[in-house]
Amino acid sequence: MPAVRYHDFRAYLRRRLPEARPLLAAMEAEEAEDAAEAPGMAPADAYGVMSVIFWWGVFEPALRAGDERLAAECFGIVEELMRDADENLAQVLYIRVLEWLMAEWREQSARLGGELLRDLVEATS
Repeated sequence: MPAVRYHDFRAYLRRRLPEARPLLAAMEAEEAEDAAEAPGMAPADAYGVMSVIFWWGVFEPALRAGDERLAAECFGIVEELMRDADENLAQVLYIRVLEWLMAEWREQSARLGGELLRDLVEATS
């Protein structure tokens, strides 16, 4: 059984990455406003959280700024998800994060990523 499930990604990210917490709180405040204006509006799913919060909110800015400590933490999350995510969340990871890492951040992925990510970099070289 996968340790990290698609529907639990928001809670997982909140526990695992303190830097994501303020961004998640802002997203949730916006969702609450939207729900008040349009009842029945669904909150962001794992695609939105992976893209807006994890990748564009924390990981990509850490890479761009050269913050190796935070980037290494994010690479650790990628490694955990590559190993332990359910199939749906693994697809989200591939589409929203791994494609960017393979296209723009290969050197950092090979240097700071875990074994599974390094193997992916090597296999796609």
